[in-house]
Amino acid sequence: MTTDITAAGPFKFIPQGAIVQEWVVGGRNIVLGFKDPAEYAKSNPAFFGATIGRWDKKYWTGPVKETSKDGSEILVYSYKSPHLDEKFPGALDVSVRYTVRTERTDEADISVLEIEFEAQLAPDSPEDWAVISMTNHSYFNIGDQSTIAGTQVTIPDNTNIETNEVDIPTGKLKPFPGVESGVPFTLGPEEPDIDNGFALMTDVAAVPMDSRSKHQLRDPTPHGHAYNYTGKYIETEPRPDGTLAYGKRAGFCVEPARYTNAANMPEWKHMVLLRKGQTYGSRVVWKAWKREIPSLKLVDTPKVYAFLDIQPLSKGHALVIPKTHGEKLTDIPDEELAEMLPVAKKLALAVGAKDYNILQNNGRIAHQVVDHVHVHMVGGARQIPKPNEEEGLTIGWPAKQVDSNELKAYQEELKGKL
Repeated sequence: MTTDITAAGPFKFIPQGAIVQEWVVGGRNIVLGFKDPAEYAKSNPAFFGATIGRWDKKYWTGPVKETSKDGSEILVYSYKSPHLDEKFPGALDVSVRYTVRTERTDEADISVLEIEFEAQLAPDSPEDWAVISMTNHSYFNIGDQSTIAGTQVTIPDNTNIETNEVDIPTGKLKPFPGVESGVPFTLGPEEPDIDNGFALMTDVAAVPMDSRSKHQLRDPTPHGHAYNYTGKYIETEPRPDGTLAYGKRAGFCVEPARYTNAANMPEWKHMVLLRKGQTYGSRVVWKAWKREIPSLKLVDTPKVYAFLDIQPLSKGHALVIPKTHGEKLTDIPDEELAEMLPVAKKLALAVGAKDYNILQNNGRIAHQVVDHVHVHMVGGARQIPKPNEEEGLTIGWPAKQVDSNELKAYQEELKGKL
């Protein structure tokens, strides 16, 4: 038994469960895990970084380092799983091959992790068949917060494997509610709650994810199924090694694999049934990078920064942000707020807009969407010219009739608080 850490490029691996312990992109670790490998042996209830199957708690042999012509680093872990290991039939010889490399582009250096799973029934196996589906259970947090809220996700095909009331797959396929195929959506503090397998029926190349910190993750794996989980049940305590507690939605999983519950579905069973003389194979590829978004600066003072929106609603659409980090208006110091409107006024004069909106949103249901912004101070004001009815900001105003006495009572309540 060993708790050795093996480093390869920006990655760290440990032999228990052939676990991915660390993946550093843009200066931060984007996978959940513990600093001390011994902590995984004590308790890893969420299976952080583990090779999923009957071997996530086992200590694998290796890694054996292999050479590559293209400069990639290759690590191979192996394990002999005995008959009835975790009550599964058949003795298996399995391996996990990690290939680490960097793809350089004009926009960014892309960190690539390729995982190849392979398994065969051992010659001494008392059974001539086994059921197998291998993947990696890494949790990702590519933002700069303690949860995945604010991460933008695109699922190329929303065809979902239906589950019953106790989350057992029924074998039926149907669209996942609230998620459109190929349309980006943003993960919030609670919703959407995803713990489902997606049968990718369309010809897709990737499952992209993006965050406010502009870390990006992409899974271009050629699988017909990927299990997606937004981490509702994550709950770990702080560890002696300095690892902080992880809570609900601290990370998300994207696990390319065979169809969920395929072993119990006659039409899918062939996906996971391995017989003597056959070789099981599966491949996962993850790519991650941090992309810098250009800032078209207009005003820069000690307290306030203003810049053009790179996806404008109309010409002259600009943003004014305080330099103090704050998610909402109430988080920003008064002295910075006092400078924001004068800057917005200067922008309006400079643009020459006769009609325009000054807009400031707070909270998700109030339309505070910041995924296209590469800074965290989202309590800013937007100066949006309104040149005509079609361009600029379109607003609905669902006014309601309120009892005058009720309104007066609320007036007195607010005056008391002010």
